[in-house]
Amino acid sequence: MMDIDHFKKINDEFGHAAGDRTLIELAKTCLASIRITDIFGRLGGEEFGIIFVESKLDDSVVMAERIRTELSKIVVPAEKNNVKFTASIGISEIRKSDAGLEEILKRADKALYEAKKEGRNRVKVL
Repeated sequence: MMDIDHFKKINDEFGHAAGDRTLIELAKTCLASIRITDIFGRLGGEEFGIIFVESKLDDSVVMAERIRTELSKIVVPAEKNNVKFTASIGISEIRKSDAGLEEILKRADKALYEAKKEGRNRVKVL
């Protein structure tokens, strides 16, 4: 799971059009960074999810770090000033003990929360 850091501030300072462009640039960057077999989607607001299909946890962390780094390089033009942003990412993997997708998503969401709590602009695994 991935979330744009301080997205409300982007909308408040630069306007909703700049916020929308930020979401679009994030989506373009993520789609360009994942494999054709991976699944990317918007979960709501500024929160997104990526399923790295048939990937080991270590490989998923490497891919997530690459995406996080690429996102931090984006500059979105806005009326007042250019928008730069970062994202926090929470990762979990499927476990044999998981009863369903809900458990995996809860762990990934908790990892995302921990990434934000630890200072944002980072990848956290739980």
